[in-house]
Amino acid sequence: MAEMPATISAELVKELKGSTELPPYNAKTIVMVAQEISVLASKGGELMSEYAKSESEGDEVAMAKYRGGVNVFFLAMERNRRNVLAYLYNRMKMVMNYRWVKGNKLEGRVKDSAGPTEQKFFSSYDNLLSSYEESIGMGMDLTTEMEPPRDVMVNARVTRDLGLVSLESGDVNFVKDSVMYLKRVEVEYLIRDGSLVVLDRH
Repeated sequence: MAEMPATISAELVKELKGSTELPPYNAKTIVMVAQEISVLASKGGELMSEYAKSESEGDEVAMAKYRGGVNVFFLAMERNRRNVLAYLYNRMKMVMNYRWVKGNKLEGRVKDSAGPTEQKFFSSYDNLLSSYEESIGMGMDLTTEMEPPRDVMVNARVTRDLGLVSLESGDVNFVKDSVMYLKRVEVEYLIRDGSLVVLDRH
C-alpha cells in the first residue's frame, strides 16, 4: 500500500520532537520530499488540464471530480512545505541557541550534525552578534548573563581539568574537583557548559 502524501515530511518534524541536541541534518529525506512535491505538482497540473477541458465542455460533474483532486494535491504539497519549513526553522533556532549558550565555535556532535547551510548560518549569526556587541562598546558580551545573577561572586567546583584559563582578572588554573571563589560574570560560560558547578550558599 502506497504511503499517504506528506508522510515522509512528517517524519522530519518527529525527528526534532523532544530532541535536546541538534540531530544530524537529514538531507536524504529533504530530497525525497522535494521529489514528492514535484510529482504532486505534475499530477495536480494534469488534473487542472482535465478540469479546464471539462469546464469548456460544461461538464459540471467532471469539474467537481477534478476540482476535488486538485485540492487534494494542493493540500498535500502545502503540508509538505509546512513540515519542511518547520524542520528547518526549529533547527535554525537550535543553532542560534548554541551560539548563546556554548560560544562562537561549533564543536563536537553539534558541528557534525549541522548541515553546510546551517554551519554557514551559524557563522553569519556569530558575526552579526559580535558586530552588535562591538558597536555597543565597553567589551560587552551579551551572552554572559542569560539570567540576572544573584551573586557577583560564586563558589564553584571544577568538573574537569581545563588547565590555565585567561580571565579578565587574571590567569586561573582550573583543576578538576577544586573549589574556587570567582566573579560570576567572568566564568558564566564555564558554568553554562558544565565545566563549573556553582555550590549552594549556606
